[in-house]
Amino acid sequence: MMDAPSEANTMDPYAKKAHGNVLTFGLGIGYFIYMAMLNPEVKSITVIEKSKAVIDLFDEVLRPQFLTHIPINIIEGDAFNFFDQDFLNDYDYVFVDIWKSNEDGYKLIEKLLEQVLPDFDKVDFWIESSCFEFMPALIYLYFDALAYHKSIKHPVKVYQRVHKKIIAYFDQIEETIDDVDQLKHYMYDPHVLRSIAAITI
Repeated sequence: MMDAPSEANTMDPYAKKAHGNVLTFGLGIGYFIYMAMLNPEVKSITVIEKSKAVIDLFDEVLRPQFLTHIPINIIEGDAFNFFDQDFLNDYDYVFVDIWKSNEDGYKLIEKLLEQVLPDFDKVDFWIESSCFEFMPALIYLYFDALAYHKSIKHPVKVYQRVHKKIIAYFDQIEETIDDVDQLKHYMYDPHVLRSIAAITI
């Protein structure tokens, strides 16, 4: 994370939503932790951070400036080794932020969701809507190809992979889409987008 207003503004809603025993993946400069500690609904915070250097810097420079009424437990480890249902079940709220931007965000969210598709309201991914912003267009192209018997060839590998997931997702659904609201649901609903990303190809 950078110390920039744009990044802070995108994290504040998650800190306000946090409650109970909180788990976060990615330490950064500790902004989410600091803001979550200001939330009276938060009881404890556990952090999974891969970089020992980041942990040491936080403990030495930043942690002494933080409030002490809420316990912070930092675990050195890879997020992918901890993102499973059994581990997530121990927490009331989970926030994931291990990417730099939406450019690398989708691939990392996809990899996590392929491990486990968690409860939607319990787990948030930083800037998820931005990371998934290309998916509605691919879903529209899928429906367009289906309606007009077209073939689709995407030049970008990640689009090729997601297109296969889209096909696999809708192959499971026996439903005729005959109005705009249905189409919008399947194109934009975040539950649908997560379910598609979670499919393993």
